Formats: sequence, C-alpha cells, structure tokens
Amino acid sequence: MVMLARRAIRALCMTVLSLSSPHAQSRVTELNEQGWKALRGGYSDRAAALFAEALTLRPNDPVLLMGSGAAAHAQGKQRDAMARLQRALDGWRRDAKVHHSFEDRRYDRLGVLFEGRAQEALARQARRIGEA
Repeated sequence: MVMLARRAIRALCMTVLSLSSPHAQSRVTELNEQGWKALRGGYSDRAAALFAEALTLRPNDPVLLMGSGAAAHAQGKQRDAMARLQRALDGWRRDAKVHHSFEDRRYDRLGVLFEGRAQEALARQARRIGEA
C-alpha cells in the first residue's frame, strides 16, 4: 500500500510538471543561469533584471529569490537583499515541511481532489496509476 501511494505521488508530480509549459520552464532556467553568470561577471544590474524577469514567471522560487537577493546585495541594496533572501529561506523551510509531512504520514491514505475539465486527463492518469 505504501509503495502504491509513493508511486502514485511520484507519477502525479511528474504529470503535473509535464503539463506546465516547457517553454516557461526552459525560460526560467535560462534566466537563472544568465543571472548567476552576470553576477559572477560583476554585472549586478543585469543580474537583477534577469532574476526579476524570472520571478515574474515563478514568483516564489527560492533559487530565483536567492539570486535576486545576491544581486540586490551586489547593488548595495541591503534591505531588499535581506527581504529576498528571507523569502528564499522561508520557501525552502516550507518545502522541507511539506516533504516531512508526507514522510510522517506515509501510512495514511492519500486523497487528491481534481476539479474541472482541465484536470480530467490528470485525474484519469492518477487513477490508472493508483489502480496499478
């Protein structure tokens, strides 16, 4: 039962990730890499702009928030840097808490609610995986 729930969760996560825009994912990755490269090269204004653009696509991404905080620090904007770095840390803590809550409840039943037409295919796939 536990293995079945883990397989279902893993498959559900993979399905959700595959449904999100591959272009947006690759764009965020590209912006993140360019931002860190600009920061290493001493171009803090360029880095800040790249991280800001990436954050419009993924506003709560801890890695992007860390990059944005590092860029703000390099620009001498310490208050902004601290706020963004705190948001990044909060995001990592939140992610860790979710991970641990799944681990703590590994023997509980998993329930997922799918609503609307857009999620019908996702619900069918999750059901097939859960029944396998």
